[in-house]
Amino acid sequence: MFGHIPKKYTYENEKITIKEIPFERVLFVQALFNSLIVDFIVRFMVDINLNKTYLMRLPIPQPSDTELLENKTYQKLIKNALLLNLSNNNNLEELKTKVNFKIQKSDIPITQKQKDKPQAENDLLIAELYGINNEQLEHLISPAYFKILNDKNLSYLSLLSD
Repeated sequence: MFGHIPKKYTYENEKITIKEIPFERVLFVQALFNSLIVDFIVRFMVDINLNKTYLMRLPIPQPSDTELLENKTYQKLIKNALLLNLSNNNNLEELKTKVNFKIQKSDIPITQKQKDKPQAENDLLIAELYGINNEQLEHLISPAYFKILNDKNLSYLSLLSD
């Protein structure tokens, strides 16, 4: 299943070597790209088509692999992203063994309300990473920017406001 693990090609000792990108990094980036904060930033850069040029301009935190493993905020983001992945795809059971979290079947969110909690936690943590305070977050999630979210998922927005 994981034959398509992202890889990094490096030149070492006069040879090209292939290193797998750690799953923690993939989950960290996934948490960022699934956040309202990055969504908000992208909306001001892109009209219709998103391409690599825009992605390269995004102000994305670049922690080292060591920081990802030691920083509590990054660890929470990674764990929540993993839980959301496992809740959305039953074929990812092998992923539980690739990262250092002890996840039980009962930890995996099933209902939408259960899925909203780790996603809201991630959005709040990412807002902190970007230095966004509560007042700015309230403005960011207003109907002016996220109309459908405000129309359809008020329970999720209440998690962000609490």
